[in-house]
Amino acid sequence: MTFEEYVVIVSDTMREYPSWRSGQAYFNCLYDARPDLSEQIRGGMLDPFYDDSFIPQFLEFVMHNWDRKEEHV
Repeated sequence: MTFEEYVVIVSDTMREYPSWRSGQAYFNCLYDARPDLSEQIRGGMLDPFYDDSFIPQFLEFVMHNWDRKEEHV
């Protein structure tokens, strides 16, 4: 899966689960697609699950690290 495909999945997920905030959708989809990245973010200053204002920094980190192998992130 590419980063662009991940973003499409997030968009689809937000339509499927309209009660989820954007940050919840971004984080939950990342957990499914790249659990290694989600664990680096969980509970930190980039975690958008409880605060949508973290989404821009979250996406920057995820996009920058998407193609790196798990052991190099």
